[in-house]
Amino acid sequence: MPEFPELNAPVTDLPGVGAARARMLAALGARAVGDLLTLVPRRWIDRSRLHRTGAMPETRDEPVTVIAPVTRTRVARPPGRPPAARVTVDDGSGPLTAWFWGRGYLASALTPGTLLALTGIPRHRRGWCLDNPEYEMLDDGPEPGSRTSPLPVYPLTEGLNQRELRRLIRIALDRYGPQVPETLPESVLREYHLPGRSEAIRFLHRPDTMAEVEAALKRFRFEEALRFQARLLIRRARYREGSKSPRNVQGNRLAFLPSILPYALTGAQQRVIREILEDMAAPRPMARLLQGDVGSGKTVVALHALAAAVDSGLQAAFLAPTETLAEQHALSLEPFFHRLGIRATLLTAHTDPYGEARRLLHLGRIDVAIGTHALLQEYTVFQHLGLVIVDEQHRFGVLQRLRLAEKGERPDLLQLSATPIPRSLAAVAAGELDVSVLDELPPGRKPVKTARIPEAKRADMYRWVREQVDAGIQACVVCPAIEGESGAPADQEAPPTALEAHLEYLRRQPPLRDLPMACLHGRMSSPEKRQVFEGFRNGEIAILVATTMVEVGVEAPGAGIMIIEDAWRFGLSQLHQLRGRVGRGSRQDYCFLMGVPPTEEARTRLDILCGHVDGFALAEEDLRLRGPGDLLGARQSGEAALRFPEAFEDSDLLRQTRQLAEDLLAGGRLPAEWLEDGEDTKDLPPGL
Repeated sequence: MPEFPELNAPVTDLPGVGAARARMLAALGARAVGDLLTLVPRRWIDRSRLHRTGAMPETRDEPVTVIAPVTRTRVARPPGRPPAARVTVDDGSGPLTAWFWGRGYLASALTPGTLLALTGIPRHRRGWCLDNPEYEMLDDGPEPGSRTSPLPVYPLTEGLNQRELRRLIRIALDRYGPQVPETLPESVLREYHLPGRSEAIRFLHRPDTMAEVEAALKRFRFEEALRFQARLLIRRARYREGSKSPRNVQGNRLAFLPSILPYALTGAQQRVIREILEDMAAPRPMARLLQGDVGSGKTVVALHALAAAVDSGLQAAFLAPTETLAEQHALSLEPFFHRLGIRATLLTAHTDPYGEARRLLHLGRIDVAIGTHALLQEYTVFQHLGLVIVDEQHRFGVLQRLRLAEKGERPDLLQLSATPIPRSLAAVAAGELDVSVLDELPPGRKPVKTARIPEAKRADMYRWVREQVDAGIQACVVCPAIEGESGAPADQEAPPTALEAHLEYLRRQPPLRDLPMACLHGRMSSPEKRQVFEGFRNGEIAILVATTMVEVGVEAPGAGIMIIEDAWRFGLSQLHQLRGRVGRGSRQDYCFLMGVPPTEEARTRLDILCGHVDGFALAEEDLRLRGPGDLLGARQSGEAALRFPEAFEDSDLLRQTRQLAEDLLAGGRLPAEWLEDGEDTKDLPPGL
């Protein structure tokens, strides 16, 4: 905000903020006064709808909020369970007990006299109580605002409490709030009934009613979605300013390709191929996202783009996130490359950096390089790179993908995603990428039957698996990381010890003990992984026990059973990807979900997977359950972390802001700071 330098003043200009407190505020992203004003509360306590501690409502399925001092605290030790904190509060109308199950340590923090705000669903068990309620320590003394005005609750960091943060924000609001510049045109504010920026900031921090809070949130959600859309359009326009030589989309290889395919293309594949070839024939660089459900045939579509590039005398790079997937692509594409006269090579971390393959690539005697991060290294040099294909693009960082694009002169960019983007987010992606969707599976393919298997039925399942193996069907067992073993958190690759322990467990099961089994995990050497992968592919291994690395790239014609241990640990999209390792043919394949979900949300997630086979429908459900998260790639793309991610769940808002961004950009009415890009992103290909 250069025209208002006061807002760029450091927070140390505020009374009571020294170096130590400034470091605390910096941990919240507030280094300048303006940052403090735009710090968004986590929630607001609606004090106009408070309940008395001794008078709970008759309807007990809705959460209630009370504000009352602590009168008694003790640690309870239920048999067979971790200690719990039993905290009693009373506002004078009668006692209310808050039970913090498994959190006995809170008894020493929530001491008598502490003023608490508690939110939870009331239950009556020898008096009114709340189980594991949300709580806020309000400190002593009067809070700002009237007794009925909404009370903002901010994110905190160690050493900083709500009262002190509210005080600092109140001072900043009084001194600098009127100086906050408007970032939206007046006509937009009127048309969409939005408060001005200065007023909206006041509504965030000092609202009189919850209606003012909602008005502020509406304005900032709108602005964030609009700004996001505008920057995508700007990036796309900048990338496409450059010209390129048109590609030959009527070459011999491309014309010959359909005759060597072992199957007819689906209608969706034919449509998407036309879209890609039209882009490649155009004088501007292609920037396209190809998304499709598992098994929809993205690789065959990519093969047509590769043939068109080689027909044009250009080289192509095919980037995969893992060696296993790169090897899988190289193996599956090699027969077609041979028939088409395309010279290809596989480049991985184990390829000699200065060997023959890279020398031939530099000389232009290799047409297609398939590989992993090795493609990004400075010693990998192309003579004339004209096409970049990035598989599972979300697995690569911005700068990694940028380095590959920079190895050519504005090459065509085709990004593949096997994780369907929710249709409500397609408007976002379309802001910087043209989007092609493979929404049709090959004919005759049967949906995978998915079921939750209770622990009591595990032995029966193993007997059934043995019958299937005897009939020529292979099984894959996926193990998540188990917290406490090797210290690996639950969202990281399972340690080998966990896998090996499960493998030994399976070998002890009477129906399975004589079957050939093997482990597959990321800590194995490439030759070891290749040996296991080939053994499974060739049918020599009946049961493969693996980490989530099988999510992409590990395929075997005989694989028909997927067993996912502790399935509740995974998100819907990842579960769907794992399930997609089977069900690639006309036979009936199965996916079994093991483990007892610890929460209602986890149970809901698994039930949704059992009831849906459409990846796009699952992506919408995942968005509803978990929010957009990294689906937008916001942090990867160089954008700031989203402050209002719920804006991207509103398809109507996305459509509105997309059209408005186009109109403002065409009319030269975008705020000047929105037009600025950092040096690291100014020429970034869309989607990178």
